[in-house]
Order: sequence, then C-alpha cells, then structure tokens
Amino acid sequence: MGRPIAVNLLNAGYQVSVYARRAATLSPLCALGARAYDSPRELAQHCNVIITNVSDTSDVEAVILGPQGVLEGAHPGSLVIDMSTISPSVTRTLALRLKERGVDMLDAPVSGGTQGAAEGTLSIMVGGDVALFEQALPLLQRIGKNIVYIGAHGAGQVAKACNQLKLAINLSWRKR
Repeated sequence: MGRPIAVNLLNAGYQVSVYARRAATLSPLCALGARAYDSPRELAQHCNVIITNVSDTSDVEAVILGPQGVLEGAHPGSLVIDMSTISPSVTRTLALRLKERGVDMLDAPVSGGTQGAAEGTLSIMVGGDVALFEQALPLLQRIGKNIVYIGAHGAGQVAKACNQLKLAINLSWRKR
C-alpha cells in the first residue's frame, strides 16, 4: 500500500522521500519525483513527517527502533504517522520512545486495501494528540476520504481491530 500512498502525495504536490527494504521497488516512485534513501534513519534525517506502512508489529519496531531506524535519525519536532496495523500496546510504547527524543507520533491504520490506496479513498482511524491530528489532516486527506480521530495513542489501532472483527463477523454470517 505504500506505493499508491506515495503516488497520491506526489500527485498532490508533496515532496516525497521513500525507503524500502528492496530498493529496486522504488524506481517507479523515483521516476515520479520521489527521493530514495538507504535507511529509515537517513530518510528521517531529511523529513519532518515520516509515514510508515509495513506488514506487522515487528516490522514497525524494526523500522522505528532498529539500529538504522527512524528514531536514530528523526529530529525534535518531527512527526511519525504509522499507517500499519499493529498492536495497540506497542503503538503506545513507540509513541513514548519517540517522545523521549522530541518526536511526535500518530497511529493511523488504514482500511480499504490497495484499491482504496490507489484511489485515495482509504478509511483512516487516528490515535494520538488531537492537535497533531489536526495538523496532519490536510496530508491525510490526500490519502483517504473517511478520516476519524479516535483518541489517545493506540486508539486508532483499537478501532482498526474492531473494524476487522466486524468484517469477520459479517463474512461469517454470509457463509451461513
């Protein structure tokens, strides 16, 4: 989902920097004007807003807390927006670790799949400080259409889990 999110931001006129574990996957984004970096640390050194969207909790921890992670490069006043679906408790821990370095965080898991990402119609459930949410809202509106502030750090993750549970129940009932 990261690529279509980046494309939407590029199309909206944002300067976009990117990192991926497989650098070769970044060529299409670089052709559109994105700048590629060799590590999350290096990317964070050059950005005020860092968006992460990876597959699971351990990947988010590695990208943010790893030896070449965001935490090592982000400067005070930066904002990390994690759009991955991960553990709410880990989200709260990450927010605390980042805050110790003067870096803010929003958890903003998304729903809508790759098609929603490509069309810019994702649903985004946001947890964190409401003032940061309001600050990030114009950027989020380039990525999604149904954007809801839920509450404190981890609340976006809880809302996403509830959404997934509702979806599973609905699918279960349809099979009967």
